[in-house]
Amino acid sequence: MQTEADSEGHDEFDEEEPQRPPMEFRGPNGLVLRELVSVDDAEEMLELINANRDTFAEFAPELNNVQTVLGAIERIGDRSFLTYGLRTAANQPLAGILTIAQETDDLVSLGYAVGKDFQRQGIASEAIKTISEHYLQIPIINTVRCYVKPKNHANKRLLLQCGFHEAGGTPYKNVFYELNKPTTPA
Repeated sequence: MQTEADSEGHDEFDEEEPQRPPMEFRGPNGLVLRELVSVDDAEEMLELINANRDTFAEFAPELNNVQTVLGAIERIGDRSFLTYGLRTAANQPLAGILTIAQETDDLVSLGYAVGKDFQRQGIASEAIKTISEHYLQIPIINTVRCYVKPKNHANKRLLLQCGFHEAGGTPYKNVFYELNKPTTPA
């Protein structure tokens, strides 16, 4: 339900034309990863977050900071990272959210959360593999990194299955897993 406070600022957001069409990728099993850019996307993102606050508290706590449509608009409008919606097919509801942020010239970090109704269906692994493959094809990018809480064993197993390896971190904060661009023999 949208409140008057939620709709403030929508006119400005609605009038802005995207500089480019949203980026979209398709996984080998039909998963659609499309960049979230519109008010409709923000509303759908908030709906997914509200339905999964308990799940996201463990895996993507920063999403629980999004409380209103305006907050979702600000989140997808933050150009320090790209936010993709995960859908099982083009016209299906959001199943999850994936973000990519450029940390250094040659390294991007990846974050993801899948709604509880869509878990254990291969969505996270397909999304991780699809987006990682894309970014590692960019000449300047050598590494995709994902931060994991030390006790999140399911997430660690998933990343290992996707080809990542443990690369560092601290046992009480975050451990990070990386997928590196294959090196070509000299």
